[in-house]
Amino acid sequence: KHPALKWATAVVTAYAMQDYGRFLRLHASADFMSAIILAPLLNVVRQRLLWFMVRSSVPMRRDKLALNDLSRRLAFDTSNEADGSSVVERFLAFLGLEVITFGSGKTIVQLPAPLQRGTWDVMHDGSQQTAFNERLGQGTMPAKCDFPRRRFLDGSLHGKYTALALARVDIVFGAADPSWDVMVQSRDSGHVPLSSESDHVCDSPAGKPCQMPQSQNTMPGAVEISDKLDMTGSVADSPTRLPPDPPK
Repeated sequence: KHPALKWATAVVTAYAMQDYGRFLRLHASADFMSAIILAPLLNVVRQRLLWFMVRSSVPMRRDKLALNDLSRRLAFDTSNEADGSSVVERFLAFLGLEVITFGSGKTIVQLPAPLQRGTWDVMHDGSQQTAFNERLGQGTMPAKCDFPRRRFLDGSLHGKYTALALARVDIVFGAADPSWDVMVQSRDSGHVPLSSESDHVCDSPAGKPCQMPQSQNTMPGAVEISDKLDMTGSVADSPTRLPPDPPK
């Protein structure tokens, strides 16, 4: 029932079941550190979505999609037009897709036309055709994405980092970790115990030894020496149980 475990389970399930739309939604709603964990898989998921998309096109027809709409489907943050749109266009061009900007300012993405089974007509550009065949035209679903994400920082990660308003050294020392706040909220709501064992509350008067609970797994025939624990931690007064004498 811990929120962090529920989120992690949902992410793993979405990726394993190829529910990539849900995976991208979970990434968009995640905190900065959780989004960093998912960053290596982000472009792989986007490439797989496009891999499925080009196989859903009508044969002998080039589908045209608005760049803004496709960016939203792929969870690209284009709030900063100068940087966001550039990353989207570079990512699509890396996969061999054609991005066309009209004089009116409208930008579209033109998908290749499916020809025969397993072949597509991209354009007359040989390099673009080669890029498409290697990254989207292969018969098996992509297992990795070689897009240089370190050079072209994802806009969503940049937005999450800016919203933190923290220095990098503070992030390194855990200022951006949400685990403690989530743990406290879960503990206060009764979902997570303070320890793995049941806590014993001592109700003895002040200055008196604390009565400890009896063990339920006492060995048969054990001899009890003391049931009281000195509050100072004295070993002599601590509860000790001796095993029974071995049979003669």
